[in-house]
Amino acid sequence: MADSISTDIAVQLDITARQGDTFVLELSVTDPDPAVTDTLDMTGVQHTGSSGSTDSSSAEKVMYGVKMSIADVNTGDIKLNLFTAYYGDQTFQSSNNNVPTATAAGNYYGFGVNAGQPCIDLSATSSAAGKIKIKVPASYMEFEAGNYSYDLQVRYKEYEDLDAEITTWLFGTFKLNADVTQGTT
Repeated sequence: MADSISTDIAVQLDITARQGDTFVLELSVTDPDPAVTDTLDMTGVQHTGSSGSTDSSSAEKVMYGVKMSIADVNTGDIKLNLFTAYYGDQTFQSSNNNVPTATAAGNYYGFGVNAGQPCIDLSATSSAAGKIKIKVPASYMEFEAGNYSYDLQVRYKEYEDLDAEITTWLFGTFKLNADVTQGTT
């Protein structure tokens, strides 16, 4: 008989990036169901109520949303939050973007799906490519060089009336190497 169990499915992936450079990360996504040999389609829309048909009343009500947070290793203070264009049944727009400073955490959502440039793009997960693409402009990567921690959480909500499931898929260190040329954006 087992004397312990872990429900933690997160995978450690350490990331190194360069201060002041555009950050691009593409992740391959496959369906965890062994019976499915295809990529995981993360582009679906929630169903109405606790069952029923797809809710087309609002583009915000997507089944999947992704958030990545980068935090100071010592204090836990958030340096940068990255989001899909829709997260938590709300729309993020470029007016919500906040460049990180020495005293304030940044939030970056991208420019919304209308411009086709969300920060964390799930649109390729429905194709054979099966990719999540994270892209952050160089200006948001100009926070202090150093060692940070991060995690990437996925929010899944199939039905409008049910609670969302939050699962951490990735975690690890986020090392930001110092750049010599400053302010090139």
